Amino acid sequence: MSGMTRPVRRIGRRIHSLESLEDRRLLAVSPIITEFMASNHATLVDSKGNSSDWIEIHNPDSQPVDLNGWHLSDKESDLSKWTFPNVTIPANGYLVVFASGDNVAVAGSELHTNFKLSESGEFLALVAPDGSTISTAFAPEYPPQVTDVSYGLSQDGVTVGYFTAPTPGSVNGAEPVSDQSRQVVISELMYHPSSEIDAEEFIELRNNGAAAVDVTGWQFNKGVDFVFPAASIPAVGYLVVAADLAAFSAKYPGV
Repeated sequence: MSGMTRPVRRIGRRIHSLESLEDRRLLAVSPIITEFMASNHATLVDSKGNSSDWIEIHNPDSQPVDLNGWHLSDKESDLSKWTFPNVTIPANGYLVVFASGDNVAVAGSELHTNFKLSESGEFLALVAPDGSTISTAFAPEYPPQVTDVSYGLSQDGVTVGYFTAPTPGSVNGAEPVSDQSRQVVISELMYHPSSEIDAEEFIELRNNGAAAVDVTGWQFNKGVDFVFPAASIPAVGYLVVAADLAAFSAKYPGV
């Protein structure tokens, strides 16, 4: 996985010089993206029963905020790609929008963007009605995502990372986990044993970092249908995933 990407709050090209009270207030207490999931398999389902990706918007203000005319976009070249209808987030409240590609922007209905999120990483932003003022942006792109693990901001808005216990529509819980996954690599792979015994297949992982990495809930992207149970890899240590533990132990008794 690539390095961490901190969401930024910035002013767009067309209004960077405006000084009105309204514009300053917009930047000071504007709604923000606090959490999203780009690889949702079993965390949250929409009204159609689909496990669509989702984006959580938080209103940090002590007053309700009207999102009518605001935008969500996954393209920096098209900041007004999807537009909110007349919907309000209460004071200190949350709103979940499904990133399903179904394009539902009807007040009072479940909201769906006209784009989906890429689990391999892409640009994501919440943009003011002018189509230029960016309230929150994961730019140039957020890092690759993990199935049923969300990504976002800590409660204080300082730390960005992964949440292994997602909380769509409510305050984020524990501190997000940093991008330790880039420290873990596949160091050895046995996919065609000379014995022709499939049970002797294995994958060896190495943690190149200076601290242990919790791999609970991790999965391989393709080819291997396996979810890691509660486990961790020690610093500069190894972990072996075997097709059959008994066959592996018999073949490699010293491991």
